[in-house]
Amino acid sequence: MPDAPRPASGPDGGDAACWLSEVCADCGALNESPTGPCWRCGAVRGEEDRDADGAGTPG
Repeated sequence: MPDAPRPASGPDGGDAACWLSEVCADCGALNESPTGPCWRCGAVRGEEDRDADGAGTPG
């Protein structure tokens, strides 16, 4: 049986395989900046788990 093809050698390039960390949890927009509010809905990252009183959800 022939050997499996090998990937081309050289530096890895291109975009990350998963963009999930860049997606706004509130509206689904793709944010290009890791800091600051969402460009579409204004949601602030890190506040997705907070409920209406700001205390967060029990875990």
